[in-house]
Amino acid sequence: MRHLSPVPVLATVLFPLVACGSGLSPRPGTIVTPEQPAASLPPRADQPGQPAGDAFVSRPGAESDLLVRVWRDGLAGALAHDHVIEATSFRGDVVVPRQPGDMAAVSFDVDARSLRPDRPDLRRKVGLPGTLSEGDRNTVLDHMQDASQLDVARHPSIRFRSSRVLPLGNGLWDVEGNFTLHGVTRPLRARMTVAQEGGRLRARGSFRLLTSNYGIRPYEALGGLLKNKDQIDIQLDLALDPARP
Repeated sequence: MRHLSPVPVLATVLFPLVACGSGLSPRPGTIVTPEQPAASLPPRADQPGQPAGDAFVSRPGAESDLLVRVWRDGLAGALAHDHVIEATSFRGDVVVPRQPGDMAAVSFDVDARSLRPDRPDLRRKVGLPGTLSEGDRNTVLDHMQDASQLDVARHPSIRFRSSRVLPLGNGLWDVEGNFTLHGVTRPLRARMTVAQEGGRLRARGSFRLLTSNYGIRPYEALGGLLKNKDQIDIQLDLALDPARP
């Protein structure tokens, strides 16, 4: 029988992107996916036309974060780890209405090949116990990128494009659009907070997905004793500067 070491096994579990679940206090802004009830959101507002207003864009290394939380599951889950994955190459764009009739917009693009798991200081920052060795982190990364999970060679892009944005007041936006992962695009409806901070814009939100809805089967081993949850939590914290003409 093949020996399965808990960390590499869970590594494969990792990108069920992947897939997560629970106990997490999301950052300001809550995103409601098609798998969650949307009763708390207002009816959709028709917004024909193209986005118009003041454009803002995130800059590399400009205090922006895009994190993915992946959660262990199964009776032997105590032998494995929860994970936090950071995108090291991504861009966020927000258009803020300048006058009545302008249309807001939100979008982001992530290079799936840039996702990196379990940086020790990041694990501490988000409150995850334990540290993974460099070798274990590389094993997690290999499984994440594998054809059976994210398949980054065929699907290098993760993206969101809003189709309607309804400002609700006090910096809260109801955002509706399409999210693409693993080559599959599905509708997504979200709430985000958007606020001016000096000359910058800050946009924050968090949302939960079922990765099986995007053609990614959560990994399991040992007859399901070790596995990942089918949910992942994605957290956005974007620091955006005015876009240059």
